[in-house]
Amino acid sequence: VRAAEDLLSLSRFMKEAWLFEKLNTVGEDEHDTRRNLKLEEDVAAVKEAVQRGLLGDNSINEKK
Repeated sequence: VRAAEDLLSLSRFMKEAWLFEKLNTVGEDEHDTRRNLKLEEDVAAVKEAVQRGLLGDNSINEKK
């Protein structure tokens, strides 16, 4: 009985860890791949905006 309770406790702990993204699984699934690709695209867009000076009011920065 004690062993079964321990297994249930471990199973519950692993489910909670998985739900709150504290449990890393092996490899990447399609969702992770799409999310990483979107993140890379967003980073590239922000980098380009910063390089072109599209973020913030540059006229204020130039007066300083």
